[in-house]
Amino acid sequence: MSLINLTFDALVPEECFRYEDKLKDLDPLNIKQCQDEVHISENNNNNNNNNNNKEGLKWSCGAKCGEGQFSGFALYPERFHVNVTSHIQWYLTRGVDVKVVLMLRDKTISTKEKLRNRHCDIPPEVANVEDDTAMKIMREAYQTYGEERVTVVSYEGLMQFKQSYLFEIYKSLGFESTHIPDFVDENRIYVAQDRQHQLHGSSLHKKRHVEG
Repeated sequence: MSLINLTFDALVPEECFRYEDKLKDLDPLNIKQCQDEVHISENNNNNNNNNNNKEGLKWSCGAKCGEGQFSGFALYPERFHVNVTSHIQWYLTRGVDVKVVLMLRDKTISTKEKLRNRHCDIPPEVANVEDDTAMKIMREAYQTYGEERVTVVSYEGLMQFKQSYLFEIYKSLGFESTHIPDFVDENRIYVAQDRQHQLHGSSLHKKRHVEG
């Protein structure tokens, strides 16, 4: 499924959303809380995608509001973009002191990994458009809110500097933590593949040169 034209106002709290193709049994208390505190109900569908109206955002559910037995939940497709700027607004209108983390990664490697994952099932040109859209969304959020609400993290920087960089991220988010996870550089797969291709191409060139 392509992400093109699938951008929603906000990602609501996990307990208040469901994926459209993976609906599960519902907890009545959870439904009531999502309706009363997060303001999600089937009556809110008319206010979706209203980025310029804070009241509209307050009463929207960020995506498609569930109806009938799913009233009280936001429903999302399997893959989608979130408009980070309106996502921040959505939470601020509910009195939440929100801060988002944007992870930047080498674009070439990011695209290769997306094409490698079969669940994406998209051609390269669509993957490039999706990546460009994601970058546009992140750039807008950073330009709108700056470091007060947005922390930008470099994946490659984290893999290189590890815990020293991680502790700076903790500090920017107001976390008091000394937890150090295992750092696993997923880029190495694609860097190794590129080197193999380069070596293979060089060998073919030499072989042809000798045969010629």
